[in-house]
Amino acid sequence: MLRAVGALILLGCVLFGAAAAPAGAETPLCALAPQFNAALFAADAALGAAVVDVRSGRIWAGGQSGPYPVHSVVKVPIAVGYLSHKAGKGETLTEEEEEQLRGMVALSKNRDVDAFLQQFGGFPALQSLYEAWGLPDLAKLVHPYAWGRGRATPAQLARLFNAVATDERISEAVRQQLYESLRQADPTQVWGATIPPSAPAGWESLIKTGNYTIVLEWEEEEFEEEEEEPPLEIRMNSAALWLDGAGSPRYVIVVMQVSGHYWWLNERIQNRVGALLAEAVLQREFGQPPLLSPTCLKQVLS
Repeated sequence: MLRAVGALILLGCVLFGAAAAPAGAETPLCALAPQFNAALFAADAALGAAVVDVRSGRIWAGGQSGPYPVHSVVKVPIAVGYLSHKAGKGETLTEEEEEQLRGMVALSKNRDVDAFLQQFGGFPALQSLYEAWGLPDLAKLVHPYAWGRGRATPAQLARLFNAVATDERISEAVRQQLYESLRQADPTQVWGATIPPSAPAGWESLIKTGNYTIVLEWEEEEFEEEEEEPPLEIRMNSAALWLDGAGSPRYVIVVMQVSGHYWWLNERIQNRVGALLAEAVLQREFGQPPLLSPTCLKQVLS
C-alpha cells in the first residue's frame, strides 16, 4: 500500500513538474503532442523538433537533438543584424537594398548573404548577437567562414526565433521589416508548421526554411544497374514564428531533419510533423492540453 501511495505521489510530482516547468526549461515534446514519438519513429530520418510558448518562455523539445546544420534559416538573424546596423546609423534601406533583403529572406537567394553579414561585422558580430540574446551555446556553433554551415539543436533554433520576436534590443521597426519579408516568402520555400484551417482568423505563421542536398561518395560497382542514382543526404529545416490575431508573437515551432530520402519525401515529413505540432499548439491554446503519454512519462522519469 505504501509503495502504491509513493508511486502516486511520484506521478503527481512528475505531472505537476511538467505542467509548471520554469521558463526556459525543456519539457519532453510528447507532453505537448503525445503523437510526436509515433511520428518520429515513422519518419525514418534523423529528426528533432521544438516548440516555444513565447508568452511564458516554456519550451518543449524532442527527437534527436543534433545539432543540425541550419543552412538558410540563419538568414533571419543575419537580416536582423543588418537592419539593426542600418537603423543604428539612422539610415533607411534603399530600394536596391530592400530588393536584396527580400531576395535573401523571402526567396532564399544566396547572392547577397555574405555582403549583408560583413556590413554589420561578419561572423564575430553574429556570435555577439547570439550571446546578447542569451544564446552563448549557439554562438559557439557559428561556422568561422561559411554562413550555411553553422549548426543548432532544434531547441536552440527555437530559442533564437523567440529572441528575434521578443528581445527588447531589436527595434519594433526592424522586427516589422523582417516580418514583412517573411510574409513574402516563395511558396516553394515554405514547409513545416503552417497555420491549419482550425486556427482563429488573423493568426499567421511566418516561416523561414533551409535545405541542402549532398551527394554521398559511392562506388559504381556497388550497384547492379548503372542507372541507379548515388545515395543522397538531404538536410531540411523549418522555423515558424506564429503571430496571434493581434499580430503579437505567440509560438515558435521548429523541425530539423537529415535523411537519405528524396527531396519531396523530406518535405512531406516536415509538413506532417509540422501539422501535428501545429494542431497540438492550437489544442493547448484553445482546448484542453493533453496529459502525459506513457512513453513521455518514461522520458520524464529517465
